[in-house]
Amino acid sequence: MRIAFPVCLWWTLLLAAVLILPGCGSGGSRPDIILVTLDTTRADRLGCYGYPLADTPHLDAFASRAVLFENATATIPVTSPSHASMLTALTPLRHGVRNNGSFILNEDQTTVTELLAAEGYQTAAFLSAFVLNRTFGLSQGFETYDDDVIEQRTAAETTAKAVAWLNQAGSDPMFLWVHYFDPHTPWDPAEPYASQTRGTPYDAEISEMDASFGDLMAALRSAGRFDDAHIFVVGDHGEGLEDHQELGHGVFLYEDCLQVPYIWKAAGQEAGRRESGLVGTVDLLPTMIELGGGDAPASEDIDGASLVGIPDGGPVPERTGLYLETLYPYYNYGWSPLYAWRTETLKLIEAPRPELYDLAQDPDERVNLIEEAESESSAAAAELEKHLRNYRLRHESTSALPEENELTPEVEERLRSLGYVWTAGHEESPPADSLPDPKDVIGFFNSHYELAKTLAEAGRWEEAATELQIVVEQMPDNATALLALGHSLVKVGRGGEGIPWLERFLEMRPTNTFGHETMGDALVQLERYDDAHAAYERAAEHESALRSTAKKRGMIFVRQQRFDEARASFERGKAASVGEEKALWDEWIEAAAAIERFGTDRPAARGRDWAAQVRGAAALELEDRAKDLLARGRDRGFDERTYWGLAAELAEQRLDWEATRAALRQLTDRDSLSQRLYLMLMVANLNLGDLTGARDAGREGADRASDPKGRLHYNLACIHARLGQVEEGVAALTEAVALGYDNLNQLEGDPELESLRGEPGYAAALDEARQRAGATNRP
Repeated sequence: MRIAFPVCLWWTLLLAAVLILPGCGSGGSRPDIILVTLDTTRADRLGCYGYPLADTPHLDAFASRAVLFENATATIPVTSPSHASMLTALTPLRHGVRNNGSFILNEDQTTVTELLAAEGYQTAAFLSAFVLNRTFGLSQGFETYDDDVIEQRTAAETTAKAVAWLNQAGSDPMFLWVHYFDPHTPWDPAEPYASQTRGTPYDAEISEMDASFGDLMAALRSAGRFDDAHIFVVGDHGEGLEDHQELGHGVFLYEDCLQVPYIWKAAGQEAGRRESGLVGTVDLLPTMIELGGGDAPASEDIDGASLVGIPDGGPVPERTGLYLETLYPYYNYGWSPLYAWRTETLKLIEAPRPELYDLAQDPDERVNLIEEAESESSAAAAELEKHLRNYRLRHESTSALPEENELTPEVEERLRSLGYVWTAGHEESPPADSLPDPKDVIGFFNSHYELAKTLAEAGRWEEAATELQIVVEQMPDNATALLALGHSLVKVGRGGEGIPWLERFLEMRPTNTFGHETMGDALVQLERYDDAHAAYERAAEHESALRSTAKKRGMIFVRQQRFDEARASFERGKAASVGEEKALWDEWIEAAAAIERFGTDRPAARGRDWAAQVRGAAALELEDRAKDLLARGRDRGFDERTYWGLAAELAEQRLDWEATRAALRQLTDRDSLSQRLYLMLMVANLNLGDLTGARDAGREGADRASDPKGRLHYNLACIHARLGQVEEGVAALTEAVALGYDNLNQLEGDPELESLRGEPGYAAALDEARQRAGATNRP
């Protein structure tokens, strides 16, 4: 932050400046420290690292006045443990986070955040993916840890959150961590990046991320906190892109997944330079702590080294090498884990068939020198193997692989949606040398399992099951594929066929919560309700599965006409819920009461009771009964507007947006007008990809319906912004605020409004909302 000093202090300050010449890590005040992590970003796909098809102008411009490390490595090609290494300066073997989701960073580990907080830093993190949720222990030391992400969010959304925090941050030095996830699969870049990028969809998502990085840097400049800050831009791991048959990351320890961008703009730095010496992501903590004026842990207690002198021309610290690992193939597929020792020019990979590469002569790792059987190569391999063995002997308490924590169904589902896992939770650790080398099975697995994952992500479960059947025939002990096959068959209503695969899986993983819950789902399809109850009860032994199984058991009890037990199950789920979730449980309790009172065999005598009956059947997932009751009630002459309202609700519940829109239009034609109706109509049009239809519905609603709290106008403003209609968007937003819209988080941080933020009308509307909320006017 820039401070204007009185003229009388000018001479004193000039003398101080002569006596204390600041370098890149010194000075009278502690500098801001910014960490931007680029998930799944290969160094060789950025323009500043020489990629000719790159469209990364903001990162390239940043690198032009920073130190760019050409030879930087992550410790592991997996997100959560890699970030744990950045924050602790330890390899996964030492900090204990060996895979995504099923390991948690223990509180006894000291993070850079905790050390900087002890030095008076304000600390904040803004994350873009669930895999870095506070559940997994990385929030230690952060005052603000914005991980409100169901699965993932765009760099633009995360940047908006970070900038909103930045604009209200105090003058104390700050440690700000911003994490971008965009280049991770599946690749679905937005426009204009999808059509303008010269490379692949992966490159386009890097371009999209680059634009948000530029916005973040612009916000730092606007706040006066760019020039004097130390800003680190670091990748957590790369992406295989089939260079070694791996499309994604996690299985192998090749450079395509381990060599990462590592760019550091030191405080006051103007001229860029490139450094070819070996550095690691473990070097961040000691570097940042020294910059922040604190004491880094002793060198023997960490794996990293301080890089503080490098911006001023100092050398890269000497090291015998860096330890690398991936247990991902073991935990997720039952294959051999891999370990490596990496020096500036050589890498040894310990595998059932070991590998040695000369990275200076063979950067793409095509020639395994161990297979060359040359004495010089043998000597080099022996030396690296000694370092690797000694490191593991010093820091591993046992030769057995550590057991994973059991994944909850919610966590597993979120991780699976990010492409990470199907299952976890090994009860036993088989000898690693008895497991297949990932190199020998990756080709077959890609042809079928990875294809199955892609099909499942697209909702093509039937085809996914066909591919998974091929996998389990060749790999009958692959627990991941067994669960995936059983799950896929349940998704297409073939629960009876899925049960044998789920039984085999549960023999191998008897405590796996998701497996028991999926078994319950299969049994419900066969109407084996008592057996399903038992399966759900077993799943509910893990507290986090209580809510999902309580709902499912309640639904079964309704089908069994056991209404007291249904209500008790719903009450059990409600007790384990918080906030707005409780209202949903109340809805199910009321639905059970309606079905108990009126049944589902025929429409109730009165229209009001009929509506409760239809809604109750729909809420309790008795879809066929709900549709039958709806049609028969109309035949009895019940109110047409009630009929079309119920039809819209049922269509929305089954995600039939065409039917939803048609039913809602029947209501508007009958002058049944409300804010909720038009909001539903806008949502239906958006889900059908009809932006113009959504805008027209919003305009019609603004003219014909009342708009409490301005919600309708706010959503109309967002749609105008998406259509590039800035003037209309500002007008709608102004009216929303005038009607009482006061969600400051949305007004300040919603990425949908980005194109409106430079307009005077937007600023005026935001000021009015702040004043109404009693908020201090922020810069």
